[in-house]
Amino acid sequence: MQRKAFTLIELLVVIAIITILASLLLPALSVAKSRAHSVKCKSNLKQLQLAVLLYTHDTQRFPAFSVAPNSDYPRGKKWYEDLKKYCGSSWTNGLFVCPTYKFITFDGHFDNGAIYLSLGSFGYNVGIAGENGAYIGGLAGSFGQGVSAVMSTYTREDAIVSPIDMIGIGDAYATWIDRRQRLTMGLEFLTRKLHHPEDWSAIEIDEKTMSKRHNGKLNTSFCDGHVEAIKINDLFLSKKENDLRRWTTDNLGHNELFPP
Repeated sequence: MQRKAFTLIELLVVIAIITILASLLLPALSVAKSRAHSVKCKSNLKQLQLAVLLYTHDTQRFPAFSVAPNSDYPRGKKWYEDLKKYCGSSWTNGLFVCPTYKFITFDGHFDNGAIYLSLGSFGYNVGIAGENGAYIGGLAGSFGQGVSAVMSTYTREDAIVSPIDMIGIGDAYATWIDRRQRLTMGLEFLTRKLHHPEDWSAIEIDEKTMSKRHNGKLNTSFCDGHVEAIKINDLFLSKKENDLRRWTTDNLGHNELFPP
């Protein structure tokens, strides 16, 4: 006589086998998904850095972090707007979106003379904060802190001493060096040293949260066009000369700004 159904024992065995297989496959699928996200992020950064290279080829200077409102730009202009014609993407879409970024995305501009920081997947290297609170040594031109974050100078293309060792654009994080380490996610600029982070619309991130992004590494492009995945500690917390000098155009560590 033909059997028409499984017995309860047979069903339980099948369920147990499926459960075991799923437990074996899910970690592998999770790793594959993470790697795919990282590859996508790196690809986006490489294309954005190419857009920077094309911009600097045309203008002999790097995009300024921000430009005050004028007749051409009534609401002011951010660095990423200079790249749009070269990459076809705006701040909230396309190449400016990393699959691992799950926080606030905001396209900030000027209003009543004040600048609103943009928040999103990536940041632009503004160097480090000097003793007077101005950001120096980055690609974005020197500028002050807080609401005065309007560029005062451009960074010339030929100012980069070592393009292969100069950070361009990367996963949006910044750090403040004082008695404790504070990492912030989502800022539209990358900096090795924040000056008075309370001036910025920053999101403080704990170590557990930040480690989820690319398995504890951050993808970062360099001025020669290549992209690296760098450990968070090496990028933002290390005080070794080789790790510090990649933040500034002169390729020097400026250890005097990083107390022990």
